[in-house]
Amino acid sequence: MTAAEATHSGSIGLFPGQGSQFVGMGAGLVGRFVEAAAVFDEASDAIDTDLRALCWQSSAAELAATENAQLAIAVCSVAAWRVWTANRHDAEPEAVAGHSVGALPAAMASGHLTLRDGIRLVRTRAQLMGGVPRTGSMLAVSVTSDAMLQDVLANADRFSLDIAARNGARQVVLSGSVGGVEAAKAYFGARSRALDVSNGFHSRAMDPVVDAWSEAVAEAAFSDGEGAAYVASTTGRVASNTADVTRDLITGLRRTVRWDLVIGDATRARWITFGPGGALARFGRGLVRADDITNVDDSFVGASSVSASSSGASSAERRAHAR
Repeated sequence: MTAAEATHSGSIGLFPGQGSQFVGMGAGLVGRFVEAAAVFDEASDAIDTDLRALCWQSSAAELAATENAQLAIAVCSVAAWRVWTANRHDAEPEAVAGHSVGALPAAMASGHLTLRDGIRLVRTRAQLMGGVPRTGSMLAVSVTSDAMLQDVLANADRFSLDIAARNGARQVVLSGSVGGVEAAKAYFGARSRALDVSNGFHSRAMDPVVDAWSEAVAEAAFSDGEGAAYVASTTGRVASNTADVTRDLITGLRRTVRWDLVIGDATRARWITFGPGGALARFGRGLVRADDITNVDDSFVGASSVSASSSGASSAERRAHAR
């Protein structure tokens, strides 16, 4: 089943990936909603880490480190989900999907993982990825036609790069060695932009930790799930069972994020982004009306919907998701 079949006339919940973090994230939700505060408390206890301090007292550079950013994004995203479902239960999404590390909050939201087990997996993933020798980089390339898309896909091999993400019809992210990214940037010119990342994520650079990540997911306690359907970030298809969810989480460490399939199949659905989802909302331009996108972030105040066009997303929140 595709995301479209799961959300034909309903809504899809979207969870952001690394790159959307900013100092102070989550403070607004925690300050207004007991549900958000409870998520921070439980998640902090589960991994023996003060996630309030991590999100609010780290420097920008500290928070951007993979080991920290993924935890911060996950806890804020789940906090936003809990706030929304507690205050807008009548509008709970019929399906959920997450961009890269956002797949783990999506698995929590769909009931396949508890918060405690989920945040522990986030920590493991972040530590594994952050521990890979830093020899890579990433490049976002804008595409405005099918011919340009095919040019990017064809030249990835030429520069020994992998397709890290297809973020919709207008952006492809390449990943691999620093030298390969520099050569690709010279070729693609002004329509490309080097991303501020510490490595070449979603590429062969992650191969050394694939086995360890697979073992960690296999050892985690998953359930059959309840409520919203889980949409795989690597295929854009709705998971039929827990095995589909774990497969997506495992392969998602290395494989291309097929966000184009996730959002392209949900063009008639209302979008609800959870956490710092400004970039996800931007990927929806041309697919859904601004009034049909709601950001549940630190500007969310309760029962009334907050559209992407009026959410006040910061520039940090609008950075392209690549990891």
